[in-house]
Amino acid sequence: MLFGALVYYFGSSFSHFLVAEFVWAIGASFISGADSAFVFDTLKLLKKEEDYKRVWSNVTAIAYFSGIVSSVFGGILASYNYSWTWLATSFSFMILLLVSFTLKEPKHSRKVSKIGYFRHSIESMKESFNNKNLLFLLTLFSLFSALAKISSFFYQPYMKASGINVVYFGVIWAVLNSIGMIASKFSHKVEEFLTERWSLWITIISFTLSLIFMSQIFLLFGLSFIMIQELARGFWPPVLSYYTHRHISSGKRATLLSIQSMFGSLVSAALMPLFGLIYDRFSMSVALFSL
Repeated sequence: MLFGALVYYFGSSFSHFLVAEFVWAIGASFISGADSAFVFDTLKLLKKEEDYKRVWSNVTAIAYFSGIVSSVFGGILASYNYSWTWLATSFSFMILLLVSFTLKEPKHSRKVSKIGYFRHSIESMKESFNNKNLLFLLTLFSLFSALAKISSFFYQPYMKASGINVVYFGVIWAVLNSIGMIASKFSHKVEEFLTERWSLWITIISFTLSLIFMSQIFLLFGLSFIMIQELARGFWPPVLSYYTHRHISSGKRATLLSIQSMFGSLVSAALMPLFGLIYDRFSMSVALFSL
């Protein structure tokens, strides 16, 4: 991803953009699934796997906070020169690269499969199909991630349709990220209070209802529905990933989580044009209700 950011910075044509996107995607695919798997396996080795929800809640909250800070400073840099934002991004990834060299892989995760990656992936998928709870959680996480991503693309058009001046979009986005950060930070405590079953149901129902209300109400008050979605978006990943990790063996953890992420991305790629078409042919209201 560091090289992708550098290509963006030095690039000046559409072909450079394609190369940057391709390199960036390769970097993202290496991170996908490996990050949370690394944390869970490390905690499992230390006999502290029950702390995963708290630790990953903090990780997600920090990611939200980084998004808030970068959006503010990124806007300032972009006001002078758009390419400076990519230079700052490259510098950030350079720091992350140096930090990554200090990490130590859990010993029990070092068993390298001798059967080849393709067969290993097939075996990992078989494990998910043989475990109904795991299959349900992987499918649920993928679908929620895809729908949450699609719904976020409607935020700005919705705010514009609600009569909100564009000048306030950045401030509103910072507030939304702050809500997601708070939800992530305390998600483990809320989950312990609600229990697993109610955590899943309340998140699904609240997210669904917020989309329905958004499709019918285009007023400043409608921002409260987006806030509900950000609460769910911040609460969901730390909690659901913990449920998923409990059902996956260490040797197949990163592979299955990567497959889960890939499935979510494929669903997003397939549905985004469809909802875009619904928006263009009918209305935003119909598109949001369809979600």
